[in-house]
Amino acid sequence: MEEFERDNVAQEALKWFLQPIRTLRTVLGARTRGGERILEEKLDQTVIGEGGSIDTVVGQVAHFGDCGHYLQGNLGGRCSCGAIVCKACLRRCAACGLPLCPPCCAYDPQTGVVLCYGCSDETRYQRRAREVGRTLASLFLEEDGGGQKT
Repeated sequence: MEEFERDNVAQEALKWFLQPIRTLRTVLGARTRGGERILEEKLDQTVIGEGGSIDTVVGQVAHFGDCGHYLQGNLGGRCSCGAIVCKACLRRCAACGLPLCPPCCAYDPQTGVVLCYGCSDETRYQRRAREVGRTLASLFLEEDGGGQKT
């Protein structure tokens, strides 16, 4: 029985000595409306190995953007709505240059460019105003015999 207790004490002492002697945690964060969000995290621990060697263990935590893609070295930016997206998913409004995530993109059907919803509404309004203006102008201009309006 004494031998079992001695082994148990020796194992507990060994566990205590094998704890990390140095831990370094590196975190890259981004402030969002809901607080701070971790984008990248790296944990570096130095321990004394079984043979008395000094071992370094490096761990990296994978973080994903709101677009669902892995962000390590691929961070595109933050959308105007606060979403953090990768480089492939980040778009810019062709009219005002606002950064956009995929759900915030509105595509102009006539030109095919990416617009934010504000610029998309403004573009639609301007097109309708031009159409109304042309229609009203056509009512007051008469065609001469050659197909020309005067």
